[in-house]
Amino acid sequence: MEEDRISQLPDEILLQILSLTDINEAVQTSILSTRWKNLWHSLSDLHFHLTRFAAHTHSSLKNYEAAQTLSHRFSDFISHFLSHRDSTASIRSFHLSFDSSMVCAHHEFIQNCLHYAINHGVQSLRLRANYSNHVPMFLASKRLQELELRKFSCVTYLPQQFSFPHLKTLYLESYQFTGDCTISDEPFSGFPELEKLTLQRCNVSGLVVKAPRLRFLEITQETNSSYFHQEMRMGEISAPLLVSFSYEGFFAFECSKVNLPLLEHVYFDIYKRVNVEGMRLKCVGMLQQFGNAKTVALTSDTLKVLELDDDFIKRSPSPFPYMKCLKLIKGRWDISTVRQCVMNYLTVETLHCDSLMVEFPRGVDVVEQNLEDLSDDDDSDLIQPLKLLFE
Repeated sequence: MEEDRISQLPDEILLQILSLTDINEAVQTSILSTRWKNLWHSLSDLHFHLTRFAAHTHSSLKNYEAAQTLSHRFSDFISHFLSHRDSTASIRSFHLSFDSSMVCAHHEFIQNCLHYAINHGVQSLRLRANYSNHVPMFLASKRLQELELRKFSCVTYLPQQFSFPHLKTLYLESYQFTGDCTISDEPFSGFPELEKLTLQRCNVSGLVVKAPRLRFLEITQETNSSYFHQEMRMGEISAPLLVSFSYEGFFAFECSKVNLPLLEHVYFDIYKRVNVEGMRLKCVGMLQQFGNAKTVALTSDTLKVLELDDDFIKRSPSPFPYMKCLKLIKGRWDISTVRQCVMNYLTVETLHCDSLMVEFPRGVDVVEQNLEDLSDDDDSDLIQPLKLLFE
């Protein structure tokens, strides 16, 4: 019989190996030998995913009744796991995901899981689930560095106890910052060490972000819900160390006050192609607020918004005077042309126009005028060459 060298490894290494496997398989290693029997009790990375549990147990999530039954089994498995775990062992990461739109997680169960994780010194905490409008209430934690809260639907208010002094990364999806349960006018004041903030499908109207150490800010308003098919104006963004800002949405980003002195990179994707009133003006104002960026990435959809009034563009100064690199990125729509007036607006008056690097996506050309801008009365000698260009 060959010698079992793996079982002779120290507990720290074996636990590291177990952390790389599915947690259901990690529990099953207890039957291998007495050496492995209680190892999983000390796991520090606890990742529970409903879809993985379904695959491991050969269960179905294809209909509502089956999904609810599996959800109860999944919750029982987690409760059993935590009740048998070594209560003195700390937790490095705790990820809980009811990743199925047909399952609504029980509020009390989620509450108990998150309390358990925080009470065991969790550093990375991630939750993805549908649950009631009552968001889980958090305890104070001096060790939490990463927090991710995702919901599939239904905007939820954040709790008043939302404060972690050493949190560095925060990801929020489908959360509300105003209303009866508001934290304060500055909901991130309780995160003095915050470095990266992502707001996905959150209502940011009136939101104030004052973060002295924030370096990366991402805001996305994409959703199928009509609730977010409206314009929202943030109150203020003040982040003296911010180097990267990213925004995606149906409408141009609006903020009453922006203070980002060290901004290096910006990315904008505006994909509302309807010529709504003031859309072009707001888009221009948006770009000007982030004018000290050195690297600018814009989607072709965003450029189409700028084309809504070329006379205004021709009269406006370049929004990025310090730009050194312009990246044009394929958007959601099949767009193959960019107007020359828009390119002039973005590049001609920059301080580095002679050495400016411009990156174009394949299949996109710069033209003086788009085919759709030409009326039936236009000279056929002009229309025909343009048509041949795009055949």
